[in-house]
Order: sequence, then structure tokens, then C-alpha cells
Amino acid sequence: LGTHVVQKGSLNTDEKLRFDFLHNEMITKEQVQEIEKQVRDVIDLSMPVNINFTTYEKAVEQGALALFGEKYPEKVKVVEIGNDFQTDVAFSRELCGGAHLVNTAQIGCFKITAISSVGAGIKRIEAITGRVLAEYYEQTLCENEQKIEMLQSTVKSLEKKIADMKAENFSDDIKFETEKVGNVELRYAVVNDIDPKMILALVDKEKNSDKNFYTIIGNHSAKNGKISVCVFASRSAVSAGNDAKRLVENLNLGIKFGGRPDLVQFGGIDKDMFNKMIYAIKQCLRN
Repeated sequence: LGTHVVQKGSLNTDEKLRFDFLHNEMITKEQVQEIEKQVRDVIDLSMPVNINFTTYEKAVEQGALALFGEKYPEKVKVVEIGNDFQTDVAFSRELCGGAHLVNTAQIGCFKITAISSVGAGIKRIEAITGRVLAEYYEQTLCENEQKIEMLQSTVKSLEKKIADMKAENFSDDIKFETEKVGNVELRYAVVNDIDPKMILALVDKEKNSDKNFYTIIGNHSAKNGKISVCVFASRSAVSAGNDAKRLVENLNLGIKFGGRPDLVQFGGIDKDMFNKMIYAIKQCLRN
């Protein structure tokens, strides 16, 4: 952040740390990431933490940082990170009340959790380390998973609403051929390149109808010229034993299909086969 940075206060506990310092500008996300990287690099390097007692004057001569305005005794404690006290090179050397470890590797890991302003030109960094950080990540992961589940649920709900709205418009626009065959109403149509979800939404809206009817929709693909088919039987038709699976099975057209009693789907037929299927269904219903 610059050489103007001066410590204005600090707190270290077994759960968190707090560091106040002089800095007038906003701290960017990139700067936060760089601070974290440098701290983690020092942790990974397993630097020794040494404590030595000397006079205040000698400590300052050797480059130890001292807080401006702080009163120190004649003999002071110097904490040095990264080298022994007899050398001139160290990552950090400062006057300090004490240390909580003998090697930086004991910190384990480091994460800044908050940055705030606590006074005119004074910023505060809050961070966590070690076991507390592991718990923090675990809690954050759990919260994110819950948020993802909520978002996925919202997306599904919105997709269904959109599909229902499209289905309403689709239902109004589709031109069904409608015939009364025996005591069953038969509706069928061929549409072009419609989202299958819209077709399913349309038949889903009608599944609880008390009317005895079948709805058959062929979805023609311009890409391959084939028709995918959806055969839907109303609740009344299923209750009467005229379910969609039994109907398609009785056609004996060699069509491979899948589905449930009220809804059968299959694909890969041409327009001629679709017409043959409609004719066969009519004959089946008459018999």
C-alpha cells in the first residue's frame, strides 16, 4: 500500500486478528489479494520467529519498527521473522510485546474477512487463520450450497411459469383437428419446431380434466424432417381403462415408446406414419 503505512492498533486472539493502520485511499480487491498472497508466501516459507532483548537504540539502529509516540523501556523485546537476530536481513523486525508462535508455518493459512474505516485516514483489516479459517470455509461452503439450492428452485419455478405462459399462447395458436370417436374426444395436430417443454406444459395443464379425451401432438423438426409425438390421455380416459400406453400398444405399428399411463412420447416418424397412426387410433377407439 506504500511506505506511509503506520500501525495504529492491533488485536490478536485465538479466533481472529485485527490490524489498524494509517492509509487514506480505498483498498482495492487486487490489493487485498496481493496482501493475502504475500502473507501466505511467508507462511509457506516456514520462516523462524525469533525473540531477542536489546536496548531501544540498538534495536532501532538494526531497523526494528517502533510505534511513533509509544514509550519504551531501556531494554526492549524485538521480534524478528525470517532470520536470526545477528544478521541484517529479515522479513520483519519490530518492537513487540510478544509472539504466539516460533515459526510462520504454525499459522497454517490466512484470510482477510473485512476491511473498514475506523477513523480519519485509518483503515482496519480483520482476518482469520488456522482452524478458525477452516471452519469459516466450511460454513461458507454450506451457505453457498444452500443459496445454490434456493436459486435452482427459483429458476425451476420461473421456468415453469414461463412454460405455462407460453403454453397458454401456444394452446390458443395451435390448430387441432377434433373428432368425437365413440365416447372419446380425439384432438390431434402437427406443429413445427416447438420447444418440447411447451408441449408438456400444455398437456400438464389438462391432466386433471374430467373430460374423456386424447390429445396427440406431433412436433415436426425442420432439421431432420422427423416428427416427435406426444400422446396424452385425460384422467377420465385413464380411469376408464383407456390409458395412453395401452392405446399405443394396441396400434401394432412397431413404434418404440416410453411414458406413463397418461402420457406417452416417441420420435423419429415421418408425416405418412403420423397419419397412419391417427387412422389406427380412430379405428382402435371405434372398436
